[in-house]
This record gives sequence, structure tokens and C-alpha cells, in this order.
Amino acid sequence: MRIQIVLILVFAPIFISAQSKFGQNWTIGYDVSDTEPGGDVILLNFNNEPVDIKTVKTVDGFFGFGALSTMSDADGNLIFYTSGCYVVNAAHEIMENGDSINPGFIQQNICQDGNSNNLGGAISIPWPDSPNQYLLFINDYQKIYFPGDPDGQGCAMNLYFNVIDMKKNNGLGAVVLKNQIALTDTMPRNSIEACLHANGRDWWVLTPEARTNCYHLTLITPLGIAFSKVVCNGKKWSKMDESGQALFTPDGKKFVRFNRDNGIHIYDFDNEFGDLFGDLHIPVDDFDTGTAMGVSVSPNSRYLYVSAIDKLFQYDLEAQDVAGSRILLMTTDFFLDPFYPSIFTLAGLGPDGKIYVAGGSSHQSLHVIHRPDCAGLSSLPERRGISLTSWNYYGMPNMPHFRNEPSTYPCDSFVVQTFAPIGGRESIVVFPNPAIDQITIHLNHPLPNGTWWILHDQLGREVKRVLLDSSEVELSVSLNDYPPGIFYFSVISDTRLIQRGKLILLR
Repeated sequence: MRIQIVLILVFAPIFISAQSKFGQNWTIGYDVSDTEPGGDVILLNFNNEPVDIKTVKTVDGFFGFGALSTMSDADGNLIFYTSGCYVVNAAHEIMENGDSINPGFIQQNICQDGNSNNLGGAISIPWPDSPNQYLLFINDYQKIYFPGDPDGQGCAMNLYFNVIDMKKNNGLGAVVLKNQIALTDTMPRNSIEACLHANGRDWWVLTPEARTNCYHLTLITPLGIAFSKVVCNGKKWSKMDESGQALFTPDGKKFVRFNRDNGIHIYDFDNEFGDLFGDLHIPVDDFDTGTAMGVSVSPNSRYLYVSAIDKLFQYDLEAQDVAGSRILLMTTDFFLDPFYPSIFTLAGLGPDGKIYVAGGSSHQSLHVIHRPDCAGLSSLPERRGISLTSWNYYGMPNMPHFRNEPSTYPCDSFVVQTFAPIGGRESIVVFPNPAIDQITIHLNHPLPNGTWWILHDQLGREVKRVLLDSSEVELSVSLNDYPPGIFYFSVISDTRLIQRGKLILLR
């Protein structure tokens, strides 16, 4: 059964443009305060360059793991976010009437942990032609079992929408329409995605149908939900379809959906008429097991990045043989971040044109692909490229692409970047960087006995290990045996990571 809701409201026109900043803020992380009132959330502010990262106090018990969505206004100011259980305003308090969204099993049994547990199960968009109103879509969860499914994963049965009016409550906003049913059907708990219509104003909201090859496509216009249609194409999805990640490419021309059990599915998408066709299926039998695997696409919509727990791959969507274009960019180096090995899970394209990849379990850094519009290792992938100010747990906000701005950087040049050390002042300085055939390691202060400087290549392979003797302030290291490229170094003492950095080797 499918339910169609039509809302009719008229406001002054506003159009999504290349200058819109609805995605300028991300909220991730979870409450780690056991003794202090209020919870913690990590706020990534992309209005600054480089991205500004800080921890702020939010609703007690907040857990940015499941249906995580963040919204900014057209000027880039944070206005609300959600973990799937309530809506939080810019003052980091529950928004007026923003409590108890997503009624039923999730609210009654899961939200006490601060999140809905539906990875990718929420998404927010601005209401077309309504400069102060926004729509938040979210999936529920019900214990409905499919025949022949021994795992009994259950599924979503309702796609809800909430209307948020930012004129209310002195600009902090209010949920003026809550828990309205947009669709009723069997659906996976994740993969709610949105794509800007070809007219640059309206939106398509996509929700898969569970265990099939069908997708609901709902058109959002200035009048609200105009209509919903069902499109069926390609290979049928099997069990475990609630895991993984999905997205539309920034140009709105493809839809990608991926998880370990069903592989990579790449559809062509007509963002004018809302049609999916030409399902290209790429099996991934050699991937590690895991549910929180991710995908992201470069700003120029050409390169697909797949994070598969212990590996990070790039595919060329314009190649004649997309599956054959696969390039291994990184493998896990098993460094602890800080308690568990650093792996690759959910991913997202930032407003700064870089791709950020979450780790596994509790982690304090994000992997970064600095130039995703470039092929292969020229994309400059970096393990743990930015440090977080608190803890994250797989979380990555589910964001549509609000603008399509391919990069202008040359893919054959190198840029040296400086990264903040772990724990404050740098223990060592490596120079010159870029280097030609030799570097000098300068110790800023004495280090514990048994401290090593370890160099890894792009695939995570250790290529050099140097014992740092505190009696030597400076140590020369030859690099004649290594090809040009980007390398990563770490300073480690008794498995404790003291510092990390990037070294560029030229010839």
C-alpha cells in the first residue's frame, strides 16, 4: 500500500543555486560525558578553510550513528540536525515540537540510546520556493520478517516526513508538522536519498523497496509531495539490504547503491522525469565482511570511491569497463585509532570538494581524499587526514548534493599540507618536504626509549623504520631507494601513536 500526501503552501520563490550553502555544516560523534550534563557532538564547519572542527555540548545522550542528517540555511549557518529520534536546533537543544520523531518501535526501544540505528535512514532538504521551511524524511523500523530469511532483519514500513519552520521560536525553528506518512511499503532502513530536479528547484526523494529491484521516487515541489512513482530495474536485492550506503552523483545523472552482500549497483538517472535505468552490477566477492561500508563520488561525478572495511578503491564511471577500472588506493595499516584498527566505512563528499571517510567503532580521525577529481593515487588519499576533537562511531551525515562544482586543481601537481600533531606540540620535524633523496628528522624534545619513525607507502606497506635516539637531535635518512610519490610517516612508542604526517618525494 502506498500513501500519497499533498501539501499546498505558497511562499516567496527561492532556487537552489551553485552558491547555496545548505550543506556547509556536518554533525557527527556521540555523547562521551558520563559526569557532565549534556552530550557531545562534533561540528564540522566547512565555511572555513580548512574545515573548522570543534566539540559542542548538545542533547544529553546524543549518538550520531544512525539516521544522521544536518541542515544549514542558504548562507551556511547551522540550523538543525538529527540522529533519528529528535530534531536539535542551532542552540543544541531539542527543537520546539522536535521530540519523538519516528514513532513506534524505534522511539520506544532504541532511542534511549540516542539514535535510530538506521544508517542513512534520514535526509533533509529545503522546501522548494519556501526560504524558511525544510523537510526532514526518516524511515521507521518494524519487526516484519521475510520468508526464508534466517536472520530476521526486519525492515521499515513507513517513510515519515516532518516540516520545520525556521521563522518560529525566534529563529531557532519549530517542527510544525510531525510524523506524517509519505509512503507505506516494505523498505530497507537506510538509503533514503535526494537529488535536485533538472529544473534546479524541485527535489526527487528516493527510497528502495525491500528485497526487490524497485525504488520509490517522490517528487517534491513548492506544493509539497506532488506524486510518488515506483521504478523497477536491474538485479534484485537480497537480504541484508539495510546495510551499506547509497547516493546520487553530484551532477544528478547516476544513482549508486552498495553493500557487501549485494555488490555495487550503478544506475543511470533521469533527474527530469525520475527514471532509473541501466543497472550496472559489480560483484564484490573479495571485499571484507561488514555492514558499515560506504561510497562517495568525486565533485566532477567521474570517480566512484568504495570503502570496504580494510580497503579503499576508486572506480572510473566513464570507463568502458567500469569494473576493470578499479584501483586500490589504500589498505588498513592496523594502526590503532586509538583503541581499534583504523578501517574505512561510511563516506561523504564535503562542501570543500574533499571526500571524508569514517573509521570503525570509536575513532578520533577521518580519512581524507584530498583531490577526488583525479585518477588513481593523484587523488591524494590520506589515512587519518584530519583529527577530530571527540569520538565518532561510523557516523557520517546523509547529505544530498546542494551544488555541482567540479574542481579546477591540476591533477599532476603536488601540494604540501601541514597536519596538527597528536597530543599538542610536534615531537619531530621532517624537512625538506617535498624531499628529493634525503630528509632530516629533527627532535624537538626527548622521546621515550624504543620510539620509531615508520614510513608507509600508499598501500599501507611499511617501507622504512628508523629508531629515534634522543641523544641525537637531528638524524639524516636516505630515501634514494624509493620512487616519487606520497608517503605517510608515524612516530610510535610502545604501540602508542605520538605523531603522524605526510612526506612527498620528488625526483
